[in-house]
Amino acid sequence: MGFIAFAYLYHYLNWFSKTSIIRWNQISRARLTVIVAVWLASVALYAYDGQVGFCWLYFLSFVHVLLEFPLNHMTVMSIGRELGGLARVQKAGPSPG
Repeated sequence: MGFIAFAYLYHYLNWFSKTSIIRWNQISRARLTVIVAVWLASVALYAYDGQVGFCWLYFLSFVHVLLEFPLNHMTVMSIGRELGGLARVQKAGPSPG
């Protein structure tokens, strides 16, 4: 259970670290409409047939994980750049002043 709790915490904290990349606070009306439509269709499908709805939501979860890989790569590269910059500042020493 501890591992699952860590995985969920990491997942959600990781999403907050990507807000500048994915700009979820600047979503277009068309994209929001698609998201709401998929959500409503998913709920309706699950209500109609629980097993089919479960399979559909499992598929969406899998696609979510696959589509997250490029964002993870961008995040790791960004963290690497930041750490590299910090290392250069540390190596250069304190600034005079």
